[in-house]
Amino acid sequence: MRKILLATAMAGSLLVLGSPVKAEDFSVNTPFVTGNHLPHKGVAVYDGTYALSGGYAGVTGAVQITVDFAALDISADLTIPSLGTGGATSPPEHYTPSGVISLNGKKAASYTLTEGVSFSSDMPFISMSGTFSGSNARNTTGSFQANFCVPEPDCSSPYVVRSVTGTFSATSHKSGGEDRD
Repeated sequence: MRKILLATAMAGSLLVLGSPVKAEDFSVNTPFVTGNHLPHKGVAVYDGTYALSGGYAGVTGAVQITVDFAALDISADLTIPSLGTGGATSPPEHYTPSGVISLNGKKAASYTLTEGVSFSSDMPFISMSGTFSGSNARNTTGSFQANFCVPEPDCSSPYVVRSVTGTFSATSHKSGGEDRD
């Protein structure tokens, strides 16, 4: 009986304190590019946008992703604008994370880009993960998580870390070349 009362109280608390959850639907018009069909030469530059989610929904910005298909190297360039108000305002954070593409054989080719140290006071962190779609890997989409110090009054101990999440989508204006078959 005690467990049932505790469970009921916890569920009731969640209903009262919980925030509404919304789903976002999006259309996928082309299948993901498998590792076997990713271009194997050339450099492609993808231009697109990102959108923050959660408490910063509606904040968007530009993202640029550069891929060297021969070396399987990939990097991104984006800036998260100032967020917050008053003394809790964070300065803009510029990121240039890099990483490598995982071919994954017959599964979707994917990548993870990182920069910085998570929850660091002086090395802002970002981790971006994505995949390719379309003919010759023309599109890339994915998600990211970033965190950085909010100077309140500075980034010395103790300090405040702001954490944000978001999604991105970008299109290349030049295809990479032949498939890896």
